[in-house]
Amino acid sequence: MDDQEKRRIAEMEAAQESARRNMVEFERDVAANIAAEETAEREAAEHAAFHSGIRAEQAESEARVMADSANRARMYAAEESAAASNATFTATLVTILLVALVLGTIGYFAWWQPRIQAESTNVNVQPSLPTSPVIVQPPSTTVTPPPTTYVPPAAQPEPNPTGATIPPAEEVSTKPAGGTSQGDRSSDKDDSSIT
Repeated sequence: MDDQEKRRIAEMEAAQESARRNMVEFERDVAANIAAEETAEREAAEHAAFHSGIRAEQAESEARVMADSANRARMYAAEESAAASNATFTATLVTILLVALVLGTIGYFAWWQPRIQAESTNVNVQPSLPTSPVIVQPPSTTVTPPPTTYVPPAAQPEPNPTGATIPPAEEVSTKPAGGTSQGDRSSDKDDSSIT
């Protein structure tokens, strides 16, 4: 073998080694690309799961809102039904009262008043002579109170600074000239206030 062939063989081996290196790099790039694609697919799946969770929560909240709206509509319907029932009852009661009033008025003017007028025309009133009024006097009763006497206490003589003695005062009669004492008069007043 000469140098040319050796050189050619070495170049071919170098080309094969370069091709093998390129192949290894290509396989490594392909594996990296596959790993990146798997990572991207995993992230896409996670994003899809996250978005589906958000959609589920939104659907649940919408279901709650719709349930609340349905409950409110039910409550409003119940209130309107109660109001309508109250209005119907009030209208029925007013109608019954008005019918009773009309029937009472018709009964009064068609039956009761003519009957009273018919009965009042049959009464014969004869005037009588006026009578003198009788005056009733209460019975007279005389109340005599028990006799009372009043004796004032004796006055103590005060010493005279000049040394002269004062003669004792005459006893004052407790009975007035009319023969009744002051106590008798007060009891008469009390008795007169009783009658």
